[in-house]
Amino acid sequence: MSLNIRAVSKAMFVNCSGYVDEEAGECCDHNLINSFPLGQEGLKTGCYVPGNGGRSFSFEIGYSDYAQWFDELYRMLYGVDTDGVCRKFRRYRGKPFIEFVDVPSASDGQTIGSKMSTKLHGDFVAFARKARKHFPQTEEIAWMWDVYRDFRKAFKIASDGGFVCYW
Repeated sequence: MSLNIRAVSKAMFVNCSGYVDEEAGECCDHNLINSFPLGQEGLKTGCYVPGNGGRSFSFEIGYSDYAQWFDELYRMLYGVDTDGVCRKFRRYRGKPFIEFVDVPSASDGQTIGSKMSTKLHGDFVAFARKARKHFPQTEEIAWMWDVYRDFRKAFKIASDGGFVCYW
């Protein structure tokens, strides 16, 4: 099983039920968002497409790889894994990448809006050099640099009036 992470810029709401054939459960090809763990930021549940001049980007990551990636990201930054960050959350409140603690790895339509995407893109840019040095230390985790770059790209796109959605 894997998690599909989609980014959209210049998001435009479209009237759609979310399904091409509701009885068969066939979903439309739009970006359907259902909930906002970090705030709505002017969005509402429903289907979206990139508006005029907008673009989209998506990538997939396995659920266990996602958890492993965040553990390694937090180890790089704070010397503890995700559980360590959660146990002492107050210590890390307001720190880079801490918002990800509120986004479940197994979600259907969990969405991060443009404002938070701008903040997270800034985190990815600020720590890119450190991450580039950290992630390829062993062949076993070299793939994590690719995931880092994918997240950075997704949040850059979403920063332009869009969102990042987890499916």
